[in-house]
Amino acid sequence: MKPYQERVVAEKNRLDDKIDNLHGFLTCNSLAIRMPKSESNLLRIQLNAMKTYYCALAARIEYFHEDEE
Repeated sequence: MKPYQERVVAEKNRLDDKIDNLHGFLTCNSLAIRMPKSESNLLRIQLNAMKTYYCALAARIEYFHEDEE
């Protein structure tokens, strides 16, 4: 794998951790339950954007594997 491809894979892995952490915070944290609705809505928007970004990175990585064949 080329160096820039390795960076994309590493970025996807870091993003996966961030998605897991934010999702966990929003679903299992008493602080998230008590925060203003407007703020929790913004965090949900952020989570959705992160998931979209994750899908784009995953598609790029899949394309890397097609190039190797």
